[in-house]
Amino acid sequence: MTPPAPVALVTAAGRGMGAACARVLAAHGYRLGLMARSADIVELGEELDAVVVRGSVASPADLESLVRNTQSRFGRIDGVVNNTGHPPKGELLAITDAEWHQGFELVYL
Repeated sequence: MTPPAPVALVTAAGRGMGAACARVLAAHGYRLGLMARSADIVELGEELDAVVVRGSVASPADLESLVRNTQSRFGRIDGVVNNTGHPPKGELLAITDAEWHQGFELVYL
């Protein structure tokens, strides 16, 4: 009996590196749960027959929804690609302390 295909979550998967990771995983037989803030995630989800949550890695409720919906459809999660968007941009000394901490937490925590 062949074991079921593995399941992976990919965050910030709407385009760029996240979408590329999702496509590579799908090409290797993974079933996917995808999340991104942009509407691009819907089209990619249809292309890859994936679970889709339109949301943010900064939102615990969105992350919980991604996990719950993916487990509900596929029964398990085997891996995670914790891709993320970008921290605040601008001149280094013009970024406020709050923006700097928010970017740090987004990327490193």
